Amino acid sequence: LFHTAPFDKAGPGTLAALEHAHRALSGAGHRVSVLPVPDWFEHSHLAHHRVMGFEVTSALAFERLSPQVHMTDMTRDFLAAKAGVSAEDYDAALAFRDLHARKLADLMADVDVLLAPAAPDVAPLGLGATGDPVFNTPWTLFRMPAITVPALRWQGLPVGVQVIGARHADRKTLAAAQAIEAALDYGWTAA
Repeated sequence: LFHTAPFDKAGPGTLAALEHAHRALSGAGHRVSVLPVPDWFEHSHLAHHRVMGFEVTSALAFERLSPQVHMTDMTRDFLAAKAGVSAEDYDAALAFRDLHARKLADLMADVDVLLAPAAPDVAPLGLGATGDPVFNTPWTLFRMPAITVPALRWQGLPVGVQVIGARHADRKTLAAAQAIEAALDYGWTAA
């Protein structure tokens, strides 16, 4: 188990999903260890913000700056918020990523995958937003495969756990996620 920082954002549904996963996997004979979260890990969120901000505003510069291109207000606001990242901050964020990706690989040397929160809690109601990505951004920054598998229902809504593998270990991560999903025995039913 890896309690992705900032773990204090994990709500009761997510905490229950992680506890259920720990019990179910241990009961199924899997070795489950709790890995310490390094002090530097929380800084991965700022690094992700800077990398994404610089890259998305560069990639969508024409669309962002052209009055002829129609974008929703939400998209324009998102791009405006990301547009303030300097080249120096971007380069520093890439350096942080590269250095700490190696440290994360060392941390994972004796484990097959990390099991971490997938989201702060159950999904928000409606289709207006997908929720807070706080538990996903580090894996995007470090370019690591991550998949969410359903763990349990909390207040009638599904809550998952995230399975994260080492970089370039996509097949191994998918196989582990399949084994974890089977051990969790969520019990999907057809509607």
